Amino acid sequence: MSSAPSFLDADAKQPNKRDVPLLAPLLIAVFVLGLFGFAYMQYKSGDKAAASGSITKVTAVELADKAHVLVMVEMRITNLDEKPLVVFGAQTKLKASGQEYSDTPSAAVEIPRYYQAYPALKSDAAPLTVDAKILPKEQRDGVIAVSYPVAKDIFDKRESLTVTVNFREQRPLVLKQ
Repeated sequence: MSSAPSFLDADAKQPNKRDVPLLAPLLIAVFVLGLFGFAYMQYKSGDKAAASGSITKVTAVELADKAHVLVMVEMRITNLDEKPLVVFGAQTKLKASGQEYSDTPSAAVEIPRYYQAYPALKSDAAPLTVDAKILPKEQRDGVIAVSYPVAKDIFDKRESLTVTVNFREQRPLVLKQ
């Protein structure tokens, strides 16, 4: 009787997993490397600043309780990008007498009321509003109103005042005085 190989024959050659090309793991490795490369390029392209600017004027008045100040911060922002910048919001931080205080700006509609109550705060700059657009290469002056729980003499001796202006889809602009 001839001996034909059978599935039960130990000598019959079985397909080996190593005989199959390593195509699937190779494709996965290429995909993962491409994903890391894309993420790195996005990270590096985000390194360039979309805007520059400065704090141009800070005016403060002491409130009736003598323990708080109302502050108008004027700033100039320049769009360095090729597309419009849209203001998303802002935060401020005050360092005075070894303490840190933070505040978000009052609503822009409140600023005329502050000017009426405290004429010393009057500014020619328009309020910097949420959703304000700054066109490419345009320069815009804006003012925000904030309040801190410090006396005016402490505010006047401040160590620093920082304003962070946030934009939609762009890095924030940090202004220091």
